Amino acid sequence: MSTPHERVESSYATIFRLARTESKVYIVGFILIFVTNVIETAWVRATALAVEEVWRGSATAATAGIIMGLALVVFLFRCLNRNVTFLAGRRIERRLRTRIFRSAIGLSQDEMDKHRTGDLVSRIINDVSDIRLVLGSGFLQVTNNIIAYAVTIATMLALVPKLAIVAILPFLPLFWIAKKLTAATHERSKRSQEALGALSSAVEETVGGIEVIKSHTAEPWQLERFCAANERHYDAELARTRPESVFVGLMGSVVWIGIAAILLAGGALLPLALDHPESSGGIGDLATFIFLFARLVWPTGALGWIMNVIQRGLAASTRVEMFLTETVQGDVTRAADFDPRKTSLIELRHVSFTY
Repeated sequence: MSTPHERVESSYATIFRLARTESKVYIVGFILIFVTNVIETAWVRATALAVEEVWRGSATAATAGIIMGLALVVFLFRCLNRNVTFLAGRRIERRLRTRIFRSAIGLSQDEMDKHRTGDLVSRIINDVSDIRLVLGSGFLQVTNNIIAYAVTIATMLALVPKLAIVAILPFLPLFWIAKKLTAATHERSKRSQEALGALSSAVEETVGGIEVIKSHTAEPWQLERFCAANERHYDAELARTRPESVFVGLMGSVVWIGIAAILLAGGALLPLALDHPESSGGIGDLATFIFLFARLVWPTGALGWIMNVIQRGLAASTRVEMFLTETVQGDVTRAADFDPRKTSLIELRHVSFTY
């Protein structure tokens, strides 16, 4: 019996194996995301300097044109990196779903009997979709968050180091909290997906055996069985969302604490900026600092969603891993080699039929 830690490590290994099939595409996506963040930082800096020009009364149409041009370039690069990463996830999803289905039909009857039909359907449909989210939007958001934090914090430290440190401090406890919540979220996500599989089985078995149910007037019993499965799935979903809700609430609090720290510490630098516009901490630098910190609001707020997507994907990879083992692959190969059009099981000769 594997421990939760071993199951998480196995899930990560499965995800990385799948990602390696599109490694070149992910490298291109990483480069595009990095370039997008660098250009966006330049756009933020140009906007902040435009604020300083307006304050000095020297704003020009050229500055506005530069800002609009950079905004257009950011838009185009964001569309491009999303198309690249999302399509990579879709291609992996298509191949994985086909691979799992071939594995499923290659199972022996004894192995097949160990799984309920609805649970198998849930693994092929829902679990593969959860893995696709990790390898598509999950990769995009994780990579974008890491690069956005790195570029933004480096720029903030270069502009006003003391103010940057004050603003960053509230974020540090989040890493410890995220680590504690991750393990709980993984196990709860796995239980939620198992409950969804049981619910799918109840629906599939009811629809498939509706004639038997009606002939035995077993509708009340079947309804009670479905309601029990539905209640278990509801409870599992509530348990899964609790850590995420706590994390999202903390994200919002930390962002506003950081903004308050900027206002308090930045207010002390404002008189210096007004008296010495050319000094470090001038109007342009302060405006850049505020705009850059505003960039962290979305990545920070999305951490809860990212954590949920990753944990659901890891739990899903645990559930489909049985279809990716070498033993099952051998059965799949034999099943795939069989072609009913080329193999004659029954041959009829000189047979006629009249009516």
